Amino acid sequence: MRTRMVVVGWLHALAAAFQFLTRLPVPLRFEYTERIFRRSVIFYPLAGAVIGLLLWGAEVVLKHLLPPFPAAVILLAMWVGITGGLHLDGLMDTADGILSHRSREKMLEIMKDSRVGAMGVIVCVLHLLLKLSLLYTLLQADRDASIFVDSSVGNSVSNGISNSVSFVLVIIPCWSRWFMAASIYMWPYARKESGLGGLFQTVRASHVVFSALAALVTNWLFFCA
Repeated sequence: MRTRMVVVGWLHALAAAFQFLTRLPVPLRFEYTERIFRRSVIFYPLAGAVIGLLLWGAEVVLKHLLPPFPAAVILLAMWVGITGGLHLDGLMDTADGILSHRSREKMLEIMKDSRVGAMGVIVCVLHLLLKLSLLYTLLQADRDASIFVDSSVGNSVSNGISNSVSFVLVIIPCWSRWFMAASIYMWPYARKESGLGGLFQTVRASHVVFSALAALVTNWLFFCA
């Protein structure tokens, strides 16, 4: 009975990671507790890797159907859609607060406001443009390399570029989610009153270490497959 409860507890933590970080359907209902949120950070890299695998699968199809630029736009839209814009929302709130050049208390008040200000919109647009340009650069390099596919050297170049695209699309979502776990542990909670972030205040170094191990194992399984 105890073993079953332990397994169920960890499954809830795994589900919480996917429900919090993605919009992928995880039809599992349970009570969100501090313990579940604390454990869920271990599985953040796994959620990121799944996001990356979906993007990589879409990239494999899109590069055969569309030119690099529209393919990059669709990939970016998918990236935002899968995550539900969670990071963009946080980025805009942070930009509105920090770039307001107000007192600490006023910054926190601005960041809590659900409305988006001019600085939030500007930073979000620049962020998306940068991300789009990087995706386009990778896809264009992959397309250019395919021109030399007839020669043995060309095959090696093309395979190298294609591997680089899959590497980037999988590795970045995975390790950026691990960095979320590390940030939760390293940086103190900004507010005095309790909010959603308060549920993560008991995250310990061991959770960050196990999260890193999860990222390493996930990457190893993918790139050795």
